[in-house]
Amino acid sequence: MNAWRVAYGAGADVAAAARVCAEALGAAPEAGLGVFYVTDAAAHDMAAVGAMLAETSGVDRWIGGVGVGVLAAGPGLDATEIHYDEIGVVAMTAPIPPDRLRLFHAADEDGLDRALADAAAWSATAFPGLA
Repeated sequence: MNAWRVAYGAGADVAAAARVCAEALGAAPEAGLGVFYVTDAAAHDMAAVGAMLAETSGVDRWIGGVGVGVLAAGPGLDATEIHYDEIGVVAMTAPIPPDRLRLFHAADEDGLDRALADAAAWSATAFPGLA
């Protein structure tokens, strides 16, 4: 199994930072999950960041979050990058086979019931851990 990939981008605007990050991350055909973080200066455009990362990487499932700052460190990076009070995007892809994971989208009690019903058959055959 391949390792997690990590990339980061910063720029004068969200699109530029996301583009730098997405290009550095590249295609990740082995990944079934992507995780990205943006600084609060980029929070207003998270949907576009996620869409760009998905299109560039080929990874369909992404989870995103916002922080006051973002940190990027890992194999292949020249140095530790920390971004505060500016636009920054950090993305990681996980080498988890897509059929071995399921994201749950539940915002209310009805959504949770639907998510659990949807996952029941899958979990009976995949025997997943839960995080």
